[in-house]
Amino acid sequence: PVRFEQTSCDKYAVGYINYPTCDHCNVIDHCSGHATSVTSDPANKLCTDCVCTDSWTGSSCGSCAAIYTQADCVQCAEGHFTDDVCTLCTVKDHCSIHASTVVPN
Repeated sequence: PVRFEQTSCDKYAVGYINYPTCDHCNVIDHCSGHATSVTSDPANKLCTDCVCTDSWTGSSCGSCAAIYTQADCVQCAEGHFTDDVCTLCTVKDHCSIHASTVVPN
């Protein structure tokens, strides 16, 4: 079968882990559903190298920086405005120090 490296089925093929069940590495199970691809490391019996989508990070694409909404890791979080890096709104930087607070819209 394609899951195994050799006809004797004693090693799994690239993209599979957990001999002898030979589970297929996939972005849903091994990258939190937030990746475009994943590869396997047969020597260490792990699915590794998730290529994360949007702003997801971490080895399994399960982390999202606080500057983004945690639900989708795409939109800027409250208190940040949409630019290339979701900049934090501040009185000093965005109100010429002529306000006591700033509320992004």
